Amino acid sequence: MAFGWAVNLAGTIVMTISINAIIHIADATDDYNAALSNSLKLSLIAAALVPNAMWLPKISVALLLTRLLQPGPWTKGMLIVPSIIGFIGGGICSAIVTFVQCNPVAGQWEPERYHPTCWDPSVMVDFYIPWAALSASLDILYAIYPATIFWKMRQLTTTRKLAVSILMGLGLISGGVGIYKTTLTHLLERRDEGTDIALASTHILTMWTTIEADFIISAACIPLTRPVWRLMGSYVGAVWKDVRAKFGLGPAHNDNNNERIGQRRTHWDYLELPERISDVNSLIGEGRERHPCRDDFEMQCNPQVDTTIEILSLQRSTFRPVHGISRGE
Repeated sequence: MAFGWAVNLAGTIVMTISINAIIHIADATDDYNAALSNSLKLSLIAAALVPNAMWLPKISVALLLTRLLQPGPWTKGMLIVPSIIGFIGGGICSAIVTFVQCNPVAGQWEPERYHPTCWDPSVMVDFYIPWAALSASLDILYAIYPATIFWKMRQLTTTRKLAVSILMGLGLISGGVGIYKTTLTHLLERRDEGTDIALASTHILTMWTTIEADFIISAACIPLTRPVWRLMGSYVGAVWKDVRAKFGLGPAHNDNNNERIGQRRTHWDYLELPERISDVNSLIGEGRERHPCRDDFEMQCNPQVDTTIEILSLQRSTFRPVHGISRGE
């Protein structure tokens, strides 16, 4: 994720410099063509960087989902392999194709000087459309797949299922941006209409690719910031409690009246386990096994268990106290 963020930042900076050069072209009346060529060269560099910034976070998201949800081998492969293929084809190969489409390369930003021989613009369109479509499809897949898993978890309340699904579903916005960007790919065919037209087309596609990458990075990072918000909420609550006690604004908030994190809750015929627990003892078959559970994102179980979701909701008839957690009615 850090590599994707760094590449996206670099591409954004280069594109900003390119746009700034266009803004000040009016002031460069003595060397208008040189300023325009420099802006186009920078825009092509940004166009080569940004697709990699879009694909690198997808690999991180795929690895995150497989780590949290512990899917089967086939599902894990369907999540990870397309993102890696997309990075190689839609990221690295796109960067190479951006510069080798004309011979000499410098003829792309100084056509009057070098008179380059370039590929037909339709070749670039046909090359970019499949990767853009794959990118949008993966964004939607990475947003919908975890939501389908969360809604099957009986130990989560409906409100919490909805909140988690929304956080993990921010990739739908990225998918929408990717679909719209795919419809703009035809702008690459206008490369031969002039340097200024080619520059504007490159800026438009690069800008929307950057926006898509921004949403991907945000969708991957926001859900994992929950511990930070929890810590901030605890700190604000403690400060407010001290202020109320100091200025006599009322009795201090009694934490004992509220259900605290780590306490057991019951719901119908199922016993909901604490949000954070070191291990869970369960009866599987005729033997008694211990399955450690982690809570990087409120849920994750040892992949040795056949059903990683159902183990989080044990029937009360088979529950036995663990580490002092009592089965109070």
